[in-house]
Amino acid sequence: MFATVWLCLLAAGRMAVAQDKSEKVMSLAYDGLAAAEKGHYDQAIALFTSALQLAPEGKTGVRLHSERGKAYLDKGDNENA
Repeated sequence: MFATVWLCLLAAGRMAVAQDKSEKVMSLAYDGLAAAEKGHYDQAIALFTSALQLAPEGKTGVRLHSERGKAYLDKGDNENA
């Protein structure tokens, strides 16, 4: 019984961590988009890079790479885009 309760608590904790991570990624992405819209490309690039460290793969990773590349292009840094 104790093991079952412990496993349930562990699973719930992992889900909460995953949700917190997902929320952090989305917050960084939205902040990056806002910075890019204002022309603060270095800040946007840093925010997208931070988000990519948390979610480097999947659809989210592809979108973050795309937005970071666009920020590099808008900055005029074609080599890193």
